[in-house]
Amino acid sequence: MSRLIVRRRKKKGLERIVAEVRTLREYLMYDVVGQLVDYAAKIRIPKTSTVIFAAGALGCGVAAGSGVLKFFDNYVSEFSLPNFSLEKIIKIVKNVGRVQEKTDNEEKNTIVAESSKENTVYDAKPPFKIWPVDTLEHHIISCFGFRGSHATGGIGSVYHGGLDIQAKRGTSVFNVGDGIISTIVPEWGRVEVDHGDGLFSEYLHMESITVTVGEKVKESTVLGFVGGRGPKGKNYYRPHLHFEIRDLNVPVEEGGAVLYENRVNAYCYFDGVELKIITAPRSGCTTQEGPNKFCDNYLVQEYSEEYKPQQQMTVNILNSIYEEYGTYINNAVEGTSIYTALVLALIFEESRGNPNAGIGNKHVGLLKFSAERAYDHDLCDNKHCIGRDERTDPNREITAAVNYLVDVDSYFSNYTNGDLFTIAAYKIAVDNGNYLVIKHAIENAEKDNGITDPSWDDVASYITGSHVCRYIKSLSKKKCEKKADEIRYYVARVQRDMELLE
Repeated sequence: MSRLIVRRRKKKGLERIVAEVRTLREYLMYDVVGQLVDYAAKIRIPKTSTVIFAAGALGCGVAAGSGVLKFFDNYVSEFSLPNFSLEKIIKIVKNVGRVQEKTDNEEKNTIVAESSKENTVYDAKPPFKIWPVDTLEHHIISCFGFRGSHATGGIGSVYHGGLDIQAKRGTSVFNVGDGIISTIVPEWGRVEVDHGDGLFSEYLHMESITVTVGEKVKESTVLGFVGGRGPKGKNYYRPHLHFEIRDLNVPVEEGGAVLYENRVNAYCYFDGVELKIITAPRSGCTTQEGPNKFCDNYLVQEYSEEYKPQQQMTVNILNSIYEEYGTYINNAVEGTSIYTALVLALIFEESRGNPNAGIGNKHVGLLKFSAERAYDHDLCDNKHCIGRDERTDPNREITAAVNYLVDVDSYFSNYTNGDLFTIAAYKIAVDNGNYLVIKHAIENAEKDNGITDPSWDDVASYITGSHVCRYIKSLSKKKCEKKADEIRYYVARVQRDMELLE
């Protein structure tokens, strides 16, 4: 290979790395480049060689590139890492395996295998009883985990973070359990539901989405409709639902049982659902002990028949926060309109009760005050908190937060949902925003609907990216949209936490 070709490929590889990392990291899909770069750093390849490594891997195909990770485990000792050339990288990648296209034959020669309760190896009860698509039979066409270096014709990932569920375009997609919509990415047809206690479900490639961020959803709520959305449009994949479970309670060191961003085998989280596995080549349903792989690694707590994922662990943390800081909170709220439960919920969401949370970042302490907000409440001597910084003093920050909540609550106390408006204003305030975002959203809801006491749901529909940008000029359009989503999601989480304390 000539030097000119090497330079061109390296340049293109660098450009592709930038584009791929932005896309893949943002949507948490096919984390190939991230794995490559992280792995290269782990085995101490110098930065320049790491770039060449990732560029070469990408140049030979995403699926093949991902296979390099496993390949290196066996062959890394044979090479002088600091002297990797692009030619050698390409040779290594090609030796891992060539990308193969799916054929109609493979689709026809599938074998249907019944799953049974006896096949599982865990004792704890899974939490979900609802299948996420509206079909009579529950067919899984691709499983969790390693699928081989020739995964799905080069389109899919070698290590699969979820289940691919067979369904026709337009089939209803159901929420598997009570929760809050935490993330929506329209480009991928992606919805994430926060079920509480660190348990999330994700639904991808939907043709259309019927919910909004911050919305509370019940089990069986329709989230959208099956499609094939991907990085290059709505027909990037054959129609199916990609379904994932993220469980933040499973130790990340469980080798192979936990993939990127705490993804676990969703197969293990269903109870009383009759499943059928279609074992096609490259499906991952026959590798690593079959479709129920790793089930014994996950469900370490017992789930009762009435289990609601948002309950027990969150309640335990809220109780521990009260035991540690209850005296400060009670003293601060005494004689005010602010409830102890509200302060506890805010501390839980901001820091999980850690007074040193965020040190070295913009937001610090139990209640994550920004430096500018801390200066306004005499926790710092300047707007950068250089020198005196009392945000890590629980008593001082709790008192400052309650004082701010009292000020904001005075604008909203006449509304039935005034406490929720106050929570939204607090979320904006800790990020140096202005409570007018909420005040004017209320006014718009009143004017457009001819009402004098709008509910939170009425007002939330007016908290959009364009609305936020009117009052927070420093944010870009995209960041304003993200901020609007954050506000709605935050209010729903805090409200859920407060209900657990009733």
